[in-house]
Amino acid sequence: MKDIRVLVTGVGSTAAVSECRCFKEVKERNIYVVGTDIKERVPNLYIDKYYQNRKYDDPDFIKNLVKLCKKEKIDFLFPLVDGELYNIAKHRKDFSKVGTIVCLNDADTIELIQNKYSLYKYLENNNIDVPKCVQFSNINEFIDGCKKLDFPNNDVCYKPPISSGSRGFRIISNYINIENYLFKDRPTISTFTYDYTLELMKRIKDFPTMMLMEYLPGVQVTVDAFAIKGELKKIVLNIIPEFSNIGVTNLRAKILSDRQVEEYCKRIVRLLNLDGYFGMQLAYSKDNVLKLMEINPRIQGSAIVTHFVGNNLPYFDIKYRLGEEIDFSKGIKPIQIEAITDFVALD
Repeated sequence: MKDIRVLVTGVGSTAAVSECRCFKEVKERNIYVVGTDIKERVPNLYIDKYYQNRKYDDPDFIKNLVKLCKKEKIDFLFPLVDGELYNIAKHRKDFSKVGTIVCLNDADTIELIQNKYSLYKYLENNNIDVPKCVQFSNINEFIDGCKKLDFPNNDVCYKPPISSGSRGFRIISNYINIENYLFKDRPTISTFTYDYTLELMKRIKDFPTMMLMEYLPGVQVTVDAFAIKGELKKIVLNIIPEFSNIGVTNLRAKILSDRQVEEYCKRIVRLLNLDGYFGMQLAYSKDNVLKLMEINPRIQGSAIVTHFVGNNLPYFDIKYRLGEEIDFSKGIKPIQIEAITDFVALD
């Protein structure tokens, strides 16, 4: 088969290490992987060549990325930085002119997906279960929102409508084990009491617009999926235990098969007409109702899990865009996985 060349952005991230390994372990063809990041150096063993690139909000970001694709004769561009996805998708014709296919959904779909408040309301209007939520931009709206979401009978949480990872995410609960919180819990715990939150908010002069939503305390399910024009073709479901710390050193996953989860995902995929590889984060509510937390319109750090269970979804994306036949018949065995990411010394 014809060798190909891919460019992966944000190549210093765990998601990129996962994706690049999927590409380098393909047996039927050689995939030459070029990586970019804003860092001077990155610890990724699975790239063939590296370029330091400007940040996505730089006015010359797209122009420089197009130039790089032309220089390296890139066949496929896989953007992984959330802040750049919409802009790259919007300029896919510029990349096409130099022979590069952008592996993303269309810009309008990405814009909807990345604004979680707009996404929740859109899904809710189409009878798909999502977390109850309201927006707030001052302390009084926060107080009113908590009442609407029946706090303190139900814990709530808040986050920016548009964010990356868990930045700005906080849980509000009056049922905190103070001893554990002070002396035992990890420093990543982001649960505050209601009174403490109000005390901090009183110090804020200019509030950003935030979304307040019901907290989903049930089991969380990570979804890696592949669709063709709104039809779900392959889905890998796994439960990542709390504190597995996927973004730093390890990835633990328990692969499962769940018809309810699959049917829920199919409805969302069909409604949004998703195409290619994407990821989802789901969780169960206090009343054991499955609800969407977010959609990642890009390859996730858990992509390597799909490869471990015999379905290399990142590579499926390449074959799909080449018009090659993809074998979707391989089943997903319920297994447990633990993967340690590579450590690299940068002298």
